[in-house]
Parts: sequence; structure tokens; C-alpha cells
Amino acid sequence: MSLKIVSWNIGHRIDPWHRLLEVGADVALLQEAAEPPQEVAERIAISPGPWRTAGADASRPWRAAVVRLSERVEVDWIEAKSVEEARSGEFAVSRPGTLAAAKVTPPDGAPLLVVSMYAPWTKPHFSTNSGWSV
Repeated sequence: MSLKIVSWNIGHRIDPWHRLLEVGADVALLQEAAEPPQEVAERIAISPGPWRTAGADASRPWRAAVVRLSERVEVDWIEAKSVEEARSGEFAVSRPGTLAAAKVTPPDGAPLLVVSMYAPWTKPHFSTNSGWSV
């Protein structure tokens, strides 16, 4: 069996969730994913975590996610925790919501580690007199 993985920055939109159900992929690595609509959520499995990306003075109700789209694969999500909350040996991230990871095991192959990540735009310090930066 070949494993089909799609990576997509869905830019906070809802329509891509419906399209993911049609692509025939086993796993999706999503960036800037808003919470899926209920009718889609009932047909997939998603990495744990709140639907937000951490950041000062920002409302970001989206995050990176690893999504199991088919029953052909087994997915073991690796829970990301903030640096402040993570203990030794846990998966620590500096900005929760920017990184999601999982071990994906196809029925006839070795497991592999998949990661979905992105860097949100932030405003630089006011003293720079400049616009947005990554």
C-alpha cells in the first residue's frame, strides 16, 4: 500500500475541510486550520489541542494539525505542550498551535514521523518603525 499525505495551509477557511474528504489521502498536515465543521469532524480524527495559536495581543482561532483521513493507517498523535508546561521527555513547543506531530503507521510498512508546522506573522517592536515580520 502506498501512503498518501497532503500538506496544506488552509488559511483559516472552512471549505478546504470538505475538499480534504475528496482527495483520497490518508493523512493531512494542515497549517492555519480553523476548527472543522461538525459534519467533517465526524468523519476524521485530529491531533489533540485547542483551536488557537498562542501569541501576545492576538486572536488566532486556528492551529497546525495532523489529520487522519482514512482508516488505512494508524495514527498516534504526539501531544505538544508549551515550554512552561512540558516535563522532561515531552514534546515542548515555544508557541503552542504552530506545531503538530504524529507517528503514522501504514498496514504494510514501517512507522514514520510526520510534522505540520508554520510560523505566524507578528508585529515587530514599535521602535523599529516597520510593518509585519515573521
